[in-house]
Amino acid sequence: MAFFDLLRGGRRQHQRKNGLIDAAEAPLPTITPPRKLGITTTVDVEPWSTSRLATIFREAKRNPSAAAYEEARLARHRLSQFWLAAPIDQLESLYTGSFGHLQRLVLSGPLTDQPLARDEQRWRRHLVERLQEDFAQPARLNLLLAAILYVPSGTMRVEKPTSYLPEWLLDDYIEFCDPSIAGEIRGPAGFLEAAEQTMLTAPQLSLPQLDERRGNQILEILAEATYVTRMQGLINLHAIDPNDAEVIEELADLRRLLSQLWLDLPSNQLDRLYQSAAGELYQSLLRSRFGAAPLSDEDQARRSALLPLVADLSLNGAVQALLAAMPFFPPEKIQPAGGLEHLPPWTVSLISSLSGGIPAR
Repeated sequence: MAFFDLLRGGRRQHQRKNGLIDAAEAPLPTITPPRKLGITTTVDVEPWSTSRLATIFREAKRNPSAAAYEEARLARHRLSQFWLAAPIDQLESLYTGSFGHLQRLVLSGPLTDQPLARDEQRWRRHLVERLQEDFAQPARLNLLLAAILYVPSGTMRVEKPTSYLPEWLLDDYIEFCDPSIAGEIRGPAGFLEAAEQTMLTAPQLSLPQLDERRGNQILEILAEATYVTRMQGLINLHAIDPNDAEVIEELADLRRLLSQLWLDLPSNQLDRLYQSAAGELYQSLLRSRFGAAPLSDEDQARRSALLPLVADLSLNGAVQALLAAMPFFPPEKIQPAGGLEHLPPWTVSLISSLSGGIPAR
């Protein structure tokens, strides 16, 4: 056939005029291709259709069973993967069509109230972490559409949704995520400025050591934007799923870091830390109710070592011990018995906001 003859013929034969190649028909240079382009050569053909996925989601809602839910979970993952690969300039047309219909079937269906399998938890964590890295990235809508399929209704928030979300997505965001457009998630914490050496003089009260990492080493960790952003993301994930064991383990490590940092600070530097990005991360951890999670034996011992030190808040170092101990308790249980006159005003305000009222003096 002529088509295959053309392919076998190799380069196009250029017309000559008066023995010269026409300038308009000059051959393009041959550029050597890279040795490997990095594309996958595995051909996995798994046919699917929007109508089939819609049927699966409806069946799981009408006739809930282990088999129906498992099929719906796989269909949900298929849809989530689709959003990640969808061209960003076609998201509106896709969402206002059959794919948006599939999205709403999942968000209004029974899966959002079901616990996730461990691989689903990892998938969701990866998506949320990518979102937390930079919500202004071009792929933010792809990631949001893929991740929202795995969170219970009303538990995912976007800061300034009217600024970041397009008009075609706002209605569903309001319905399934934030009906009141209130309680916006605070953006990722910024950098903690490098600390001066004078910031880390030891308090006079003998305080326990909660972690091998100390002072400036902890400050260096908290100065990394990727770490702070990741921790903020994990705090948000814990609010969505307080039983995720891997998230609990990482937040417990963050708690040890922050508590140890409070213990390493002199009294005249407490306010500075509280106003920093590390202080914002500390407040987020307190308000997340992570302190209500069961403590490991090691963390039980850490909390027990701190408790005797807050009995008399007039002692030098007692405020540090109190701030270090607070993340080990549920917010409503943080109620010092007295001595509030020895606390910085911002500490009293913080305790009041966590416990629902000013603790008794």
